[in-house]
Amino acid sequence: MNRIAFACLWLFVFTIPWEMSLQLGAGIGSIGRVAGLIALVAAVWAVGANGRLRRLSAFHISAIAFLLLVSASLFWTADPIQSPHIIRVYYQSMWVSWIVWEVARDERRLSQLRMAFVLGECVLVSLTLQSFLNGRIAERAKEARFAAEGWNWNDMAIMLVLGIPFACFMAVKSENLWERWLGRISLFLAVLGIILTSSRTGLVGIAVAFLTLPLLKPRSSTATKLLAVPLVAAAVYAAVLWLPAQTFQRLGTTLGEITYGTMDFRTSIWKVGLLAFPEHWLVGVGAGAWIAGTGNFYNAHNMYLEILVEDGIAGFVLYLLILWFVIGAIRRNRAADRLVSVMLLIAFLVCAIAGHWAQMPATWFVLGWIVARGHVENPVHTASRQDEVTAPMAGNEPAVVNSGWL
Repeated sequence: MNRIAFACLWLFVFTIPWEMSLQLGAGIGSIGRVAGLIALVAAVWAVGANGRLRRLSAFHISAIAFLLLVSASLFWTADPIQSPHIIRVYYQSMWVSWIVWEVARDERRLSQLRMAFVLGECVLVSLTLQSFLNGRIAERAKEARFAAEGWNWNDMAIMLVLGIPFACFMAVKSENLWERWLGRISLFLAVLGIILTSSRTGLVGIAVAFLTLPLLKPRSSTATKLLAVPLVAAAVYAAVLWLPAQTFQRLGTTLGEITYGTMDFRTSIWKVGLLAFPEHWLVGVGAGAWIAGTGNFYNAHNMYLEILVEDGIAGFVLYLLILWFVIGAIRRNRAADRLVSVMLLIAFLVCAIAGHWAQMPATWFVLGWIVARGHVENPVHTASRQDEVTAPMAGNEPAVVNSGWL
C-alpha cells in the first residue's frame, strides 16, 4: 500500500507545475486538484493499513496552528464570499507537506519527487512554447508576454525558479546519466520559459537560484563551474532569435524598477496594505479578504504583506515560526543537500516579495520537501568529503534539532 500511496504522490507532484493548464470541468477542477485528492486518500489508506502514523515535526504543528487561525478568520472576515474559497485552497495545498512527510521517508523517494517536480516544469515550459508558437499572448498582458494556458506570467516564472536548485543538483550530483541530462535540459528550458514570461521577478529569481550550480562543486573543474554559462547562453540566444524586442526591453528595466521605480505599481499597493493593517493588527481582515479589507482593487503581490494584513500579527508570527523550523530541518542535512535546500528556500523567499504564494501547492511542497529531507529515516551517506561544501547557515557538521513535538 505504501508503494501505491507514493505513486499517487509522485503523480501529484508531477502535476503541480502545470496543474492550472488542464481543467477537468466545472465541479471537478484542475488535474492537480484531482491528483492531490487521490494522493491524500492513498496516504490515509496507507496509514490505516500500516496502523502507524509518523510522528509530526514542529514544522507540521506550526502549519496546523496557522491553518486553524486561517480557518477561524471566517468568523471575522471582511469578505465572507471570498474567504471560504481561500480557506478551502489552503486545505487543499497544505496537505501535500504532510503527505510528503508520511510517504516519502527515505532519500530515494525524496529524490524521485525532486525528479517529478522537474519533469512537471518541463511540461510547463512546453505548454508555454505552444502558446508562443500559436501567437497567444498571456491574458491581460500589455506587452508580448507568454505563459501556459491558465497561468499568470509572474506566478509561472516563480514556479520555474523553484525548479532550478533541484535541476542544478540533478545536473552535477546525480549518479544516473539520464537524470543528469534531464537536469541540464531542465535548466535550459527554465531560463527560456522565464524569458518568455518577461517577468522581472523571474529574472531576479534566476540570478539567485543559479548560484546553486557553482556552489555545489566549489573544488570542481572550471568546466563544471561554468556549466550554467552555455545553458543560459543557449536559452538567451534562442529567445533573441524568436522573441520580439519589447520582451528584452522590459527585462532590461529590472534593476531600475528595483532601485528607484514602483516595481510595476506594487509599492503603491503595499502602501495601501500598510495603512489598513493597524485597524486589524492582531488577527487581520480574514483569509482572502485583502481587496475588501484594504479597499484596493489589486491583490497584494507580496506574500509577507498579504499574510500580515489578512492574518494579522498572529498569523505572521506563526508563518515565521514555520520558516524557522524549515531552517532547523535544513541544518540537519549533509553538505550538498543542505546547500540545495538553502538555495531553494532563499529563491522562494526572494520571489515571494513580489508574488501571491501563501496558499500555492508548490509552496507547501517545497517547504514540506525540505523538512522531510532534513528528517530522512536511515540516511545513506554517499557523499565524499571532497564534495562537501558549507551552507550559509550551518557549520561543518549538521546540528541536531528536535525532530518533533508529538
